[in-house]
Amino acid sequence: MYKIHFSGGFAIRLTILFLFFSATMLAQKTTGIVLDAENQTPLAFVNIIYNGDPTQGDITDIDGKFTVADSASVQSLTFSFIGYESQTIPYQSGKMVIQLVPSPFQLTEVVVRPGENPANPIIRQVIRNRKKNNPKNSPKFQYTSYNKVTYDFVPAPHIKPKALKKYNQTFKGGFLFLMESVTERRYIYPEISEEKVLATKVSGFKHPSFAAFPTDIQPFGFYKDFIPVYDSKYLNPISPGSLKWYAFHIEDTLFQSIDTTFIISFRPIKGKHFQSLKGLLYINTNHYAIQNVIASPFDPGLVDIKIQQEYEFIDQTRWFPKKLSFELYANLSDTTAGQLKITGKSYFKDINLSPDFTPKDLSVSSYIMEESAAHQPDSFWLAYRIDSLTDKENLTYQVVDSIGQKLKLDVIMNLTSKLSVNKIGLGIFDMDLQEIFVSNKYENLRPGLSLHTNEKLFKRLSLGAFAGYGLGDKAWKYGSSIIWTLNKKQEIKLTALYQNNLRETGRSTLRAFERNKYDTRTWFATKMDQIDQYGLALNFRAFRFGQFKLAWTQAVVKPQYQYTYKPNNQEVTSTYRQAELAFNFRYAFAEKFYETATDRVSQGTPYPIFFLSYDKGFKHAPFGLLSDAIPYHKLEAAITETIDIRHLGQLHYRLEGGISQGILPYGLLFSGEGIWDSQFSYYIADFFQTARPQEFLSDRYANFFLRHNFGPLFHIKKFSPHFILHHNMGWGRLKHPEVHQQISFSEKKNGFFESGLQLDNLLKINTLNVAYIGLGLGAFYRYGDYALDKPIDNFAFKFSVSYTTR
Repeated sequence: MYKIHFSGGFAIRLTILFLFFSATMLAQKTTGIVLDAENQTPLAFVNIIYNGDPTQGDITDIDGKFTVADSASVQSLTFSFIGYESQTIPYQSGKMVIQLVPSPFQLTEVVVRPGENPANPIIRQVIRNRKKNNPKNSPKFQYTSYNKVTYDFVPAPHIKPKALKKYNQTFKGGFLFLMESVTERRYIYPEISEEKVLATKVSGFKHPSFAAFPTDIQPFGFYKDFIPVYDSKYLNPISPGSLKWYAFHIEDTLFQSIDTTFIISFRPIKGKHFQSLKGLLYINTNHYAIQNVIASPFDPGLVDIKIQQEYEFIDQTRWFPKKLSFELYANLSDTTAGQLKITGKSYFKDINLSPDFTPKDLSVSSYIMEESAAHQPDSFWLAYRIDSLTDKENLTYQVVDSIGQKLKLDVIMNLTSKLSVNKIGLGIFDMDLQEIFVSNKYENLRPGLSLHTNEKLFKRLSLGAFAGYGLGDKAWKYGSSIIWTLNKKQEIKLTALYQNNLRETGRSTLRAFERNKYDTRTWFATKMDQIDQYGLALNFRAFRFGQFKLAWTQAVVKPQYQYTYKPNNQEVTSTYRQAELAFNFRYAFAEKFYETATDRVSQGTPYPIFFLSYDKGFKHAPFGLLSDAIPYHKLEAAITETIDIRHLGQLHYRLEGGISQGILPYGLLFSGEGIWDSQFSYYIADFFQTARPQEFLSDRYANFFLRHNFGPLFHIKKFSPHFILHHNMGWGRLKHPEVHQQISFSEKKNGFFESGLQLDNLLKINTLNVAYIGLGLGAFYRYGDYALDKPIDNFAFKFSVSYTTR
């Protein structure tokens, strides 16, 4: 017999090693996932109860995953989720896959009984604490997110076999499209935010210049009064006063340590018509904060969407988003084929609620892309992906990359990447889409071409020219410019230009920063001045949200209408000279931008936007370049804002005014406020709908435009009218009307008034099962001292066009 002898020290070490492995085995965790038994999709936020004891349990995460610590005390697991049959199974170690069977469940109608609905006090507590729990009310935060979006085809039950076979042959079992990104966000209260794309990967593209962001479809946090989801805004069920609009019901209660989680369903109260959501709120009694939320629009649309959000209590300080996801289903143009399913997930890590940076450290752009983002190695992605890519995802990159190479998707992307600023890239040139067809009442139609060199030729210098021929006036317009970008970050640009062109009379200079937007107001322009103009302009950004423009121009101006100008009893003339120094300022607090290779594109701001313009006319240009010009001063200012009002819709206003000093010719005064036209009646916001173009002439004025959209009165598939009220008014004076001869005009010194009623979405046209084009009608009426003799002439009937998915 052999004996084995251990020394005392060795025996102790062996005992410790044994105990270590024993502890490790006892602490080993069982993992699992809960799936929908029909479609095999993960189920987020499923209740898990241990041994039938409601005080012991957990919740699956946003991916349907859960973890249970091995313990002899865990005998059984009960899984329950609203809309599914509950399931109790014996506890087993290892990886578990649970499949819940859907049950015919409808969100509960709340029946009013004596006493208060027990869900309501909980919701009131959530509303009281929502500002404290809103992650965007943190002084600062920083995080890194991994984002993944997949596009998949869901075939219809009766799809044609040939179509399904062709699809399978093309994509070979992969997704239609796959996007991944890693972003780093830095935020300072209240609205300074920078999200930097560290990495982006898009199937079919070798060098993608776009990326998936966590908030592309849904908001960051579920606490604002209105929740933007895809292309619509919905009243938040936890906004003040929501108990009058939403019905709540406690569906379940989960006890976790010292905290309790209430699972509360919500839906609009029967008979209430508004942009509403339905879903589930998981309310944690720790600060009465949202722990999880599942929400989707209550009224169905062409695009069905569901959002899910999971929060985590960070540093024992604040609840913060941990994971976001969405599922979007869009019908294809051929409804017999199936649907497009888009699934997006975002995972946040490295969350820091006390980061060390200042506003100066953050870019003006809300979304920017690192130059190396599209070229990160596999090792970078492995560090940020939550799980390895599935076989289907790997296959997608292989197959779609091959398709993208054949279709030359990178070339197409380069051509269309500048559409947001109305340009198309053509090699070393950018073509301005606004100059292809210019339309107005004077020229009728002006086909033309405008080309500028882009960053492929010179990174900081752009040379350009345009030319167009007016079919109505049978005359050429042309010009050229040189743009030198001195500092891209601060948007410092120096421009030298020349143009022989047309300029509408009386137009406000407050819109100087809207160059990249298509100006529908030009459709109604009737009176034009021909200008032969040279100029220099300096653009720059300051105070973070402020844009400045300083310009010197000199021009010979020739009115293209019958008109003579006789200032100070001087000789009557029509042509005049102009030497002007102009200053323009625009301030939009918290305006969000995304940054392209060459431009910043505005995504708007929920705050007021201020405009200021000052023009100084000189009698003589410096260096003797121009003499006998017209001296003057012009000052204009405006403020505009669009406000979402709880339960009452959306209010928009614009207040503007201006004053000039000096005896100005007709074309330099204020007269471009009216857009009434007998042949083309299209509604354009912030103009007088019943006033004729150039009907009124002023050297000082004040205008106020107000509209209120009450939202949909009711909702039917093809009929969802929005009720909109309008009220506009203006005042103006003209000091020297006698100097303007051979031309008719009026003053609005007694006040011009008009009101209107507009019904949008009277007819909804389904376009390829992707969206609705909504057609609307409006009627406006002018009254007061400037009402016209015939009552019918005081009316203006307008049509409107809108675009929506529901």
